[in-house]
Amino acid sequence: MTKYLNQALLQNTPFFSQNLKKLNLLHNNQAIDIIFTNQINQKINQKIKLLNFNIDDITPNEIYFGLLEKLKNDENKFIKQNSGNSLSENLTNYLNQLLKDTESVMTIKTSLIKQQIITLKPLKTKRFLGYRSYQSMIKREPLVEILLSVKYRETKNFINRFNNSINNLNITYYVKTKLKFQISQQILKQFPNNQLLYSFETGQIVLINYSEDNLKQPGQLSQIIYHFNELVNNWMRLDYLLENFSFRPDFSSLYSSLKSNLSINLEISNPNWFKKTNKFDYFLNQEINNRKFNFLLGDVLKINFGLNFQFWNDSNYLIAVLNNQLVSFNLADLSSDLLEGRDYINRSLYYGVNILKKKLFFSYFNPNEVNDYYLQLIKIQDQSYLNQLLKLSR
Repeated sequence: MTKYLNQALLQNTPFFSQNLKKLNLLHNNQAIDIIFTNQINQKINQKIKLLNFNIDDITPNEIYFGLLEKLKNDENKFIKQNSGNSLSENLTNYLNQLLKDTESVMTIKTSLIKQQIITLKPLKTKRFLGYRSYQSMIKREPLVEILLSVKYRETKNFINRFNNSINNLNITYYVKTKLKFQISQQILKQFPNNQLLYSFETGQIVLINYSEDNLKQPGQLSQIIYHFNELVNNWMRLDYLLENFSFRPDFSSLYSSLKSNLSINLEISNPNWFKKTNKFDYFLNQEINNRKFNFLLGDVLKINFGLNFQFWNDSNYLIAVLNNQLVSFNLADLSSDLLEGRDYINRSLYYGVNILKKKLFFSYFNPNEVNDYYLQLIKIQDQSYLNQLLKLSR
């Protein structure tokens, strides 16, 4: 195993290197880890050149502060490009533009949701939104605003009744819908400023508790754009699973289980799915059973950060190692450093290291092989797929 991977992935035990050797054996000793490391270093050098630094005369501190300056400059350019619109309007247009090339996701027919709202009569929601009748509220108020209010303002008993009313549906009540982003006018006190929420039933992503001043805080726009990207990618991967199970009569059970959490842990119940070996060693077990359900389809589902933040495309897994010090090129790491006022010593590496692990995994097992595995799993009929395939936790 390369020294770079050992340092960049913060591996201080022999397990990692031992199991990486096993992975190389599975691939006829092609030294994939060395090839992978060389590719990483080439990309890091390219990014450093774009920052106008000399790659032969650079310190980790200079890289780090250069990245922060690049992030702040990109945000300032975005803020200045208002074209007569508010910053929130520009952000809405920008994120919806990023969604144009994404696939449609499985949602519940809005006519059914509206019917259940009228039938169940969410009184607190009607009063909060300022309507005299439920029919008027359904006609004039955006559905996502009604659902936000129902979810966070109605009683637990009402929410349970509402959820039960749209569970156990026939497949004919589901439709494919393009994702859409919008900014909500509601203030939900249980959430911090600039929080991204979503309505799985309607395919909508919502930014709540925003203000123009908060959006201008260094690191804030980048943080929103990064987590928006992450949310959409997770949603697409879950939808892939849903679509492959849509033929089953108990499909609605899976849909109901997934809709409340887009960060699901995947449990592989059949450890012998690799055709090249009967062993399922420690490394593979950790990399599959304990990771969030965010590697399905891998790089196939890739949404970039758009033209305004083009530098950060394909950089989220880059970790520079100089003088035994690590610097993350990940947009979430850097933006959180700005927002939380961290210094160089306390800089974040969390997101960059985790995504680098995922990239390493896919250098050995490409997305098509993973997809084939799931397509095989859905053919298993002898027990509930929820017990067979998924373990919902955290």
